[in-house]
Amino acid sequence: MGSRLRKLTFIVTVILSGNSLYAQGGGSRVWTDSQGRTVRATMVGAAEGQVMLQLESGSRSAVPLATLSPQDQAYVRAFSQVPARAQTTAPAASQSMPLAWPKEIITVDPKSVEVTPGMQNDAERRYHYQSGSFEFIAFAPLAGTVMTDVAADFELIRTAIKRLPWSWELKPRDGERFKIYLTETDADYIGMGGDDKTSGFTKDGKSFIRFSSLGLKKVGTRYAFDARQKEPGRVVGMTLREMIWDKRGLMYPWSSTGLENLMQYVAYQDNGTVRFTNLETSIKKAVKERSSSEVQPDVSRLLRRLRQDWGVDRGDSMQFLREDHLDSMMLIYFFGFLDGDGSGAALHAYFREIGQAAARRNYSNSREKGTELLNKLIAGRDDARLAVEMGEKFRAAGIKF
Repeated sequence: MGSRLRKLTFIVTVILSGNSLYAQGGGSRVWTDSQGRTVRATMVGAAEGQVMLQLESGSRSAVPLATLSPQDQAYVRAFSQVPARAQTTAPAASQSMPLAWPKEIITVDPKSVEVTPGMQNDAERRYHYQSGSFEFIAFAPLAGTVMTDVAADFELIRTAIKRLPWSWELKPRDGERFKIYLTETDADYIGMGGDDKTSGFTKDGKSFIRFSSLGLKKVGTRYAFDARQKEPGRVVGMTLREMIWDKRGLMYPWSSTGLENLMQYVAYQDNGTVRFTNLETSIKKAVKERSSSEVQPDVSRLLRRLRQDWGVDRGDSMQFLREDHLDSMMLIYFFGFLDGDGSGAALHAYFREIGQAAARRNYSNSREKGTELLNKLIAGRDDARLAVEMGEKFRAAGIKF
């Protein structure tokens, strides 16, 4: 029967080591998702709202508990002895995770991600593609290989964020899937609110990215990757921004932009994996690549950027972007890899508290709450002290102001 069973479309294969799981379930059985799709597998364990299944092929897959049938959810709870209520929030185990970067390598097998075309409307130029966690709405039809690769990267980043010790709940703005719009032409992109200087943007709760930013070209009636233009990880920043939409109001701009840059240009590897350790060389390379004759590391500007909120006057937009990307990367580097003992514990605590505040909504003003959390990260240090510490740490890392 196994050969006739369809794979659950949302299954994501990950490499996990040392993962804390609840008690193992019984033997092989048929699992069903909320849409009636089935797969035969054995439950290995459950944690953080995820069920780890071992397929008959021997590979392991993490499945969101909430997407399984009520009967399967009851089966999981019976074995893991986790109350139903605990599955809707981050379990206590995740709160005790070490405040350090994960050591394991994280990957997603594109072959395990099945993409299903949805509405294909030629008159309105809207072409929908769905997989487990996302829905893409394109302005022109796409080749299947495009969506498979993009979906795998999306699921990879989602899995990587879940592995960080922040207990972040990643939920769509509405519905069951994250939505990203792909614009065919520059006119489409600008018409939706973009500008010539960006490759992607978010407006009115919707995220947009250009075909050209993905390296697509038209082949016959559909768009496919242009081997000369395709760059691994091009969708990482945009997908991350969409997944953390409910936390960005509490994050200072540098922490949001810096996290996007870290994920896209440093943690994401060209072989389709994500890792968070042994990144110092890659981070320094990314910092130097963002330095140029137009923008150089500057400690005074770095300290201003640290406290700069979303309402800042962008002035010369291109110059602002150059400075913003350099400074944001350097601040993530400092707090995540250089400050204190180098474990990034304070930055992890900062992001964890942002996730907790976003989930509980235990604040009346996002700016005030964001400032409170930033002050905890800074830990009472004034600008003079921070300037000295940054200068010393960056010089030791081979980066001079």
